[in-house]
Amino acid sequence: MQNTPRRKKKNKALPLIVLVVIMCVLAGAYLALSAANDRREAEEAAAAAVDTTIMLAQQDYTKITELKYRTDGGDWITLQQTGGVWTLAEDPKFPLNQQTAAGMGAAISSIGAMRSVEEGDGTMYGLDEPACEIHVSYGTGTTYKYAIGDRNSFNDAYYFRNDDGKIYMIASGLLTYFQTEPEDMIVLDTALAGLADGDINSFTVADGDASAEWKQSSEEVTAEDGTVTTVYSETVTDLYGLFCELDLRKWADYYADSTEMAEVYGIDGSRSLTLSYKKSVAINSAETTADGASSGQTTKVDANYVIYFGTSADGQTYYSPKGSTIVYTAADDVANAILAYAAQ
Repeated sequence: MQNTPRRKKKNKALPLIVLVVIMCVLAGAYLALSAANDRREAEEAAAAAVDTTIMLAQQDYTKITELKYRTDGGDWITLQQTGGVWTLAEDPKFPLNQQTAAGMGAAISSIGAMRSVEEGDGTMYGLDEPACEIHVSYGTGTTYKYAIGDRNSFNDAYYFRNDDGKIYMIASGLLTYFQTEPEDMIVLDTALAGLADGDINSFTVADGDASAEWKQSSEEVTAEDGTVTTVYSETVTDLYGLFCELDLRKWADYYADSTEMAEVYGIDGSRSLTLSYKKSVAINSAETTADGASSGQTTKVDANYVIYFGTSADGQTYYSPKGSTIVYTAADDVANAILAYAAQ
């Protein structure tokens, strides 16, 4: 019998293996393409994030010698800087806020524009009657003149004329700096408020020949439920309440010498309120107090805060803290209530 040759069995797993290999290749290609797309998107995002600001000024504001500005065609306000100290040229005695002045100088010395404006002249953008004009001079002898015009409501930007006459659009922040009046830059005396009852030593009130001292006192009172409360002098508490009503934001004159204090405002030292209190002070590194406190901590020392009262006008009494050149006003009923304790 003739032997019939055997047929080889087909390997049924081979197509499956090939399919898997193809799928892996496709998956690898997809991942590579996805990674490439991710890289491209990241590169495009980075390119879009590139700062497109047009720098119109990059100066050292500490080199400014004079900064003058006016808003809406009003009076010029001139700030001058000498040795890092800013003064109001119109009145060098004005107690000018140094941080505010320096902030204005820094803002005008670093100007960035959003884009340039190629069409039209200044009359189209409010630059013929500017919202603000600014002149800034540096120690090099160079003076730059700028103007801010109308607001573009679409992108909340302002039209800006550079020193070279070209027009740009800038962010709204710069104008904000130069809408500041001198009264907004005044440095007033620091109010003394928020004292704890236990930090008050006494009040002394003087009115001419009459004078009285009211010392702080305290006692512990135990309630029926056993709660212990410290009760302080009622008179001192009342005086401190009146003292806190003296608002150091209500000023009448930002500079008065001793002669003007006495002759114009009646502040001659004869009527006063003296608050004796415990003041917290930092301990120097080389010091150690009697109770063992050392550097990095605070200790309390006795201090005085004195207020001198003057005459009254239009229902307001003039007063000034000791050592100050600023005259403030307080309602007559508050000043009179304080001074009344001198005769009690």
